[in-house]
Amino acid sequence: MYDFLKLLRGIRMGRATFWGAIGFAVCGVLAGALVVHSKYDDWFVFPPYRKLVSVGLLDPLSAQFRGEKIVPGDWACGELNAKNGSGGYVGFKRYLISKDGYGYLEDHGRLGDDDNFDRNNERVTEELDAEIKINENTIETYKITGKIIKLSKSELRESIRSLVFERRWKEKCSS
Repeated sequence: MYDFLKLLRGIRMGRATFWGAIGFAVCGVLAGALVVHSKYDDWFVFPPYRKLVSVGLLDPLSAQFRGEKIVPGDWACGELNAKNGSGGYVGFKRYLISKDGYGYLEDHGRLGDDDNFDRNNERVTEELDAEIKINENTIETYKITGKIIKLSKSELRESIRSLVFERRWKEKCSS
């Protein structure tokens, strides 16, 4: 550093010019540090989570993220906008995912490895709990209206996924 200052002095600039150059260099370093600080999470914290969420997307590089935060237990919560088969964005969907790749995507359901026995048991338990809740709601609707609402298998699966996601979102991401 001392040699650099000596070199600058040897360039034959006035005292004001020398200290102006030093001030300009210091401002540049501080501005760079401010940019790194403000973008630290985008550049270093969230990319591993983003990669895990976007693995199954048609065009992972076009994924847009917003509203991200890290919550206790090394989970990330946020919103994801991805392209569909026609190349159009579908709109932002909430997601939550852990560092080990286990997570949930709104209107999609679970994400991650289904080979883990404990995770499979947890998934089945969650889905059965959600199905019980749906059946309880059907009974309440019958008591009020006298009509039974019959769901198709796909509607039931969609309702289960939605309930499981909402439960996890409230548990992990709502604060």
